[in-house]
Amino acid sequence: MEEFDISSKVILDELDMPVLITDIDTFEILFMNRACMKLNKVENYYGKTCHELLEGQSVPCSFCKNSGLFEGRTRQLEQYNVKLGKNLRCIDNIVVFSGHHAKITWILDITEQVKRETELKAILATERLVILTIQTVCGTGTIGDRLDRCLKLCGEYYDADRCYICPVSEDGTNDTHGTYEWYSPAIRSKDGLCHGADIRLIDNWMPGFKKKKALVVSDVRKIQKNKPEEYSIMTANGIGSYIVAPMYCDGRLIGLFGVDNPRRNIIGKTADLLLSLAYAAGNSIERWNN
Repeated sequence: MEEFDISSKVILDELDMPVLITDIDTFEILFMNRACMKLNKVENYYGKTCHELLEGQSVPCSFCKNSGLFEGRTRQLEQYNVKLGKNLRCIDNIVVFSGHHAKITWILDITEQVKRETELKAILATERLVILTIQTVCGTGTIGDRLDRCLKLCGEYYDADRCYICPVSEDGTNDTHGTYEWYSPAIRSKDGLCHGADIRLIDNWMPGFKKKKALVVSDVRKIQKNKPEEYSIMTANGIGSYIVAPMYCDGRLIGLFGVDNPRRNIIGKTADLLLSLAYAAGNSIERWNN
């Protein structure tokens, strides 16, 4: 079993990687190098346990199973530290430190790596959804059945409350005839934007729509001061976040493709995704009608 003494502390203190040594039985912190103290914003660790000082908990962390450590073996754990707001990889070994049966933990901040992996998974899922929904909306069956399936796929992908296709007439008003909507089974109210609410909001959205851009509002509170009317309409309908894309056909705005209260997969390609779906849906509707 590897032994660490006072001289080892000097070497560990010079490392850029955070290092933590704790008593296996009592969880008392025996040593933190300067990098570890900086990471955790700690000035004094003497007499403290790791779960108390680093995790803000009164009992040992559920993911920290010292009984699973064996001499001569390395164990790796990945966990999200709520207190730091970081994803950490902890590499553990059993050691003897100043007479203590101890655990040395080498800590890697993998927050950016996890973020990139999550974004990549979301991008791949988005691409699969685009292919599937376009195949659905351009496939067989009545236009109503196809659009209903498309909206269901889109709504479930975003874990949204509502997903809708709302026709818009040439004068910029909405026509509830021809509206298609999907609702999450979990929501109580079905009073969405397409249920006859004043669609003058299009005046605010048209500059972006004319540039073939979708509108992404992640938090409606952010527009409360600059767009009070839009804020009032959205909050009155229980909408705290939304995505809206224009549906164009032959250069004419024929409708809106929207998602209310999306809870996941809100990434950089969100606007592009909805624009692709809006384009496919708009063209399918026009072909069906003509």
